[in-house]
Amino acid sequence: MTRVILVRHGQTAWNQIERFRGQVDLPLDEIGLAQAEATAQRVTDDWNVVAVYSSPLQRAVQTAQVIARRLGQEAQPVEGFIDISFGQLKGLTLDEAKQQWPDIAGPWFRVPHTVTFPGGENLQIVRQRSMAALEDIIDRHPDQDVAVVAHNVVNRVLLCAVLGLDNSHYWNIWQDTCAINVIECEEDMFIVRALNDTCHLRGRAATPAPQGRETRGRRVTVYTDGSCEPNPGPGGWAALLLWEENEQVLTGSEYDTTNNRMELQAAISALTALREPCQVEFHTDSSYLHQGITKWLPQWIERGWRKSNRKPVLNVDLWQKLHALTGKHDIRWHRVRAHSGDRNNERVDRLAYQAIPRAGSAHGAS
Repeated sequence: MTRVILVRHGQTAWNQIERFRGQVDLPLDEIGLAQAEATAQRVTDDWNVVAVYSSPLQRAVQTAQVIARRLGQEAQPVEGFIDISFGQLKGLTLDEAKQQWPDIAGPWFRVPHTVTFPGGENLQIVRQRSMAALEDIIDRHPDQDVAVVAHNVVNRVLLCAVLGLDNSHYWNIWQDTCAINVIECEEDMFIVRALNDTCHLRGRAATPAPQGRETRGRRVTVYTDGSCEPNPGPGGWAALLLWEENEQVLTGSEYDTTNNRMELQAAISALTALREPCQVEFHTDSSYLHQGITKWLPQWIERGWRKSNRKPVLNVDLWQKLHALTGKHDIRWHRVRAHSGDRNNERVDRLAYQAIPRAGSAHGAS
């Protein structure tokens, strides 16, 4: 049995906003390099990989080289794994493509298997060349483990192929940066053992701390909460910052807002108050804030701040501010159960509620 560890390359600057990247040759950014290191650790810990192959594009080669270096090997570029050619749409954002090529960009997200990019390729072309490259590697490595580093499009069509699905199912398969897929092949039958596995990216690898933070950063504990009555309507927020023997309380309000916006504003205000890189233990009882920052945010960024249904992310202005602030600190996010007896969480809950502007009150919008 041959086992293929199929990896998507690490993050690049162009993964921050949805663009038709294709064969644009981009390097990994800081996060991408950290993702590659975490992926290399996972691959070397879990499998006995005898060879590492990759797309010839820089972002894939860099990722593959990190893996290969840990194994004492050299990454081997394979032309068949190169990303799709988007032709005339190469480099365009989604909105630019919809404006300039509406007859191409629209169908791409509905019926991708019907689209051939002007001056470029279609999914079937990518499937044929990448599958031929994969089968050649399998033939060369009977009963061995190999790693292949490729791209979002390439990985999706390869997974469709080995699962016996046609290319109309392209959007039914997701691939995060540095995701791991495990494909086993024996007697011409494929078995997918793992799909879009990113557990190795949890923690530091996904958002590397600035150099030196562990030794220089002040330790700060943060509690935040937001409140709105009615929702939507007037709202308030509160943040409590604790360090050593000190504390700082922040509050604010708006006359026309939502509970979710107040939760985000509280987090933004708390992190803005930190004037130097800190090690932060951040506590919130908001599922929206906690899930958004720990789970949804990387996917939103990958899709150009759009949700899985392609609709724009709500409160994107605040999410972008919060995302920018999180890069300055080493943050551990903690979900607290509301009204569970946590003294500090109960305190910010009361403060946020008290901050709501009411008729005849002295509160003003902040």
